Amino acid sequence: MAQQRNRPLSAAQAARFTAAMALLRAGRAAEAVAQAQSLVVDAPAAADARQLLAMCAAEEGNPALAEAEFRQALALAPDAPVIVLNFAAWLRRVGRVQECVRLLEQGPAGLDIELQLGLACLQLGEQRRARAAFEAVLARQADHPVAWKGLGVALRELGEGEAAVDAFANATRLAPSDAAGWINPGAALRLLGRSGEALDCLRRAEA
Repeated sequence: MAQQRNRPLSAAQAARFTAAMALLRAGRAAEAVAQAQSLVVDAPAAADARQLLAMCAAEEGNPALAEAEFRQALALAPDAPVIVLNFAAWLRRVGRVQECVRLLEQGPAGLDIELQLGLACLQLGEQRRARAAFEAVLARQADHPVAWKGLGVALRELGEGEAAVDAFANATRLAPSDAAGWINPGAALRLLGRSGEALDCLRRAEA
């Protein structure tokens, strides 16, 4: 049997998609699910409709339906980064982090995919894979504070304290108003015995 191809939503269907998304954002998940299911009936080969139903089901607390619809959406549009990212975020949210990592590794190349891969690998304690992912992000966008922060965490856990401090310095330089971002360099500096600098960072975190 030939694989079903993704079909875009018509203008009228896109308006229904928007209405369901508004319900979802308003916290009216059950109503959003009903509208998304109706849209899927009318547009079964539209990856956007399938993904919408998956997200609505996830918010309503129906993991079986969420997973089934994410997989349908992915089968229709396997190279769509937004579907991979949303499915991966849901897998991570429900504690299926290994599956999240596998999905991201098999997904299309891209900065956001690599960033989420790095964060998921950190969660698994797989620091070398996390480091490689964050370095891939920074090779594309050197001024990405979240990637520098993630790289710093990976380097610190790998025992590369000085390199971790440098990575955290880049993160705080790019996002100085992120108070929580000063905690990591403070911890790294303390491990290196640089107590005065560590204290300065912790003061910035509390400011």
